[in-house]
Amino acid sequence: MLTHSEPEVRRVAVQVLGDLEPAARTQYAGAIVELLANPVPDMRRTAVQALDNFEPAAIAPHVGALARILTSPDCEVRELALSKLLGLDSATITPHIGAVVALVADPYGSVRSKVDDVLRMVEPEALASHAGAMVGFLNDTDSEVRVSAVCAISLLDSAAITTYAGDILGLFADADLDVVRMAMYTIGKLDSVVLELYAGAIVDKLTGSEFVVRCAAVRALGKLDSVPLAVYADVISNAILGILVDMRFAQHPMRWSNDDFRVHVLLMFESDAMGVLTSDGLALVFGALTLFRPDEFNRPHAMVTKILSNLKRRRARLHWATVRAFVHLVRPYALLWYEYAGKQLCAPGGKWATRDRAAFEAEFNDDLCK
Repeated sequence: MLTHSEPEVRRVAVQVLGDLEPAARTQYAGAIVELLANPVPDMRRTAVQALDNFEPAAIAPHVGALARILTSPDCEVRELALSKLLGLDSATITPHIGAVVALVADPYGSVRSKVDDVLRMVEPEALASHAGAMVGFLNDTDSEVRVSAVCAISLLDSAAITTYAGDILGLFADADLDVVRMAMYTIGKLDSVVLELYAGAIVDKLTGSEFVVRCAAVRALGKLDSVPLAVYADVISNAILGILVDMRFAQHPMRWSNDDFRVHVLLMFESDAMGVLTSDGLALVFGALTLFRPDEFNRPHAMVTKILSNLKRRRARLHWATVRAFVHLVRPYALLWYEYAGKQLCAPGGKWATRDRAAFEAEFNDDLCK
């Protein structure tokens, strides 16, 4: 009845399936899954309606059939099959994830969107064996496909991403803004030790890049320790100041009221690297932070007050450490002067002692003459 030419008959058939006990209708799941590939659109819609009445456990044994349907030339069929995969658990989908990865380069955005949803259900370790296929899509002529490919790679664990870090870094020069932004986000998922190797390339994107790319670069740099950041401290502080000004006064997708990102930027200023800035660099930091002071958002305002205080103390400790280092440096010379030169000059017969005696005698004689 599900394949009957009359829509009303098919509708009744779907309703009858829905009224059956789960155990009774399970036997029809395989036949209905096959209907998803039917060339008649109405038949496919009927199959979808029918499958909505089945529990995921009843569809799971037919996941192989769903995977085969993913190769259909009809984009609607591919999208329907992906939709049904979304209802299954990760363990059921994983053996067939290769068929899903192949659709990362699908020419239809609605299909790629479903692919992204399915891939997010699978463990990163299971995706790692398909990383090579994902990287191959980075050279696609369609920028939207390249974005989808980078999104898929970003779902891998840091070890797998490290293997292809060079390919991702090459996307920093891509003409498409979304590709560069996603590449920056993906690079930011590397472990801090590996990320340090690419700190220079990330810092370069802080200047002369679009706003969203600069923001993504700030997020990536936020994972680094103070030592690698210290080299670029002035550049970073200047760039962040520009970001804060843009967020305050310009129209951007990420508005000034985005509390999450503003807090992330402030955490950058808490880095120890910001305590070793030059005077000009420190002035930029204070200028950036004061933009937060007349703020209706309590958390950033409280963070600013704390960070400004910490920066001042950190700067004072740096000055004190500089003085101590200088004293330690000149101490041997001071001791030499006091222990040797000073004593020799002031000892009997010494130049200073002779001059002092002559001055004393002259003053004494003058007093007697009076």
